[in-house]
Amino acid sequence: MAGIDDRLWNEGVSPSDFCDATAKYQAAILEQYKLCVEMADRVSSRRNLTNTFFLTLNTAVVGALAVGSGAGLPHSSAWVLVAGLLILLAQCMAWYVMVRSYRQLNAAKYAVIGAFEA
Repeated sequence: MAGIDDRLWNEGVSPSDFCDATAKYQAAILEQYKLCVEMADRVSSRRNLTNTFFLTLNTAVVGALAVGSGAGLPHSSAWVLVAGLLILLAQCMAWYVMVRSYRQLNAAKYAVIGAFEA
């Protein structure tokens, strides 16, 4: 937390740098805080949208495989299932990487929010 505090607060700017020192300084800090909270909320919304997208995509692939294997495809049905499995695994890996990225991004944003609140 000390590393964030050092980078978050600029020693060169103080309340006396504003006309009405205390009020304007506090208003600027509050606006920065509100912006950080809003950005963190947007990242959470994007993460939820990503989860919905990948869940829908995986469901569609599984549904297509079920319909394809039930349709009695000739000798290639095993290859179709293997291809479908590979597609699902690739999608799950991409899903995991994206959700992990959103988690890291939100962790950093909430660390800054926590420093503001402290």
